[in-house]
Amino acid sequence: QDFDDNPGDAATETLERGTALALERNLHDILEQIEDSLGKIESRTYGVCDVCSGPISVQRLEALPYATLCVECRGRLEQ
Repeated sequence: QDFDDNPGDAATETLERGTALALERNLHDILEQIEDSLGKIESRTYGVCDVCSGPISVQRLEALPYATLCVECRGRLEQ
């Protein structure tokens, strides 16, 4: 496509393309996490924190069904 007429068009298209790629990567990451969670259900380890092996709260799993860390371990990781 020729953008010589309006440089703003090129910038807009570049921004839209970058946004679409970021969304695609994010959706791919979430899909991988969901698939991992399904594997954990099969192995009976769903709802168990990957770090401390303690339970992940039902409230956390309801909010983020593919959570792999309890709130405490997630908090320590983010510090």
